[in-house]
Amino acid sequence: LDVVEPLLPNNGVKALQQVILINGIMTDVALQQADMQGLANTGASVVGIHNATQGMARDLLECVQNKLNRGDTPAIDTLARVIAQALQNDQPVRLVGHSQGALIVARSLQVVSKALEDEGLPQADVQKLLGRITVETYGGASSSYVDGPVYKHYINKADVVPMLTGLGLDAFNPFGHVGQDAQLKSFVEARLPRNVPMKEGFEWGAARAVDQSVHGPRDIYFKHRK
Repeated sequence: LDVVEPLLPNNGVKALQQVILINGIMTDVALQQADMQGLANTGASVVGIHNATQGMARDLLECVQNKLNRGDTPAIDTLARVIAQALQNDQPVRLVGHSQGALIVARSLQVVSKALEDEGLPQADVQKLLGRITVETYGGASSSYVDGPVYKHYINKADVVPMLTGLGLDAFNPFGHVGQDAQLKSFVEARLPRNVPMKEGFEWGAARAVDQSVHGPRDIYFKHRK
């Protein structure tokens, strides 16, 4: 993290914290950078770990695999390595996961937690060590998070992603877990999409329409970040 140049606010706001942003499905590098700038403008310096897209169908299949702790998602390996290195160097870590990015955060924390337990560290000590990590999720598609990190989950009740696949229906999910002492910030917002780029293809246009109406980090979630 020390050698990666972050994106800084370009709106005159002071960057008070460094965060790592992991994007959701149907997000290319340019779109992630735009989302990173939107997050930076809330008062952060932002480093991105890119979750590459392979189209709607493959991205959704990868989400299912993430939920089942199966498949190969390189962003999980990268983030787990970054978390482990930061913990070894006694550095605090702030993670932001949007949509599938929240799944990647949850899975990466599971990998790190298990590795620490496999090294012989008692579970109580693992959770204490993970307490150096702060996690924010926006429209997250994960319904289960390991204990230890400090969690804040943002949920738009008009957004089907967290409501059907994430923490929105946690009370009805016997396998769900918000993370010990997690904060849930719920709100309701729906907007008419604008400037939908249908010329890029139906899948891309549909994804952007959903983002602009109920799901997108810049359009919906970042302005609720406090």
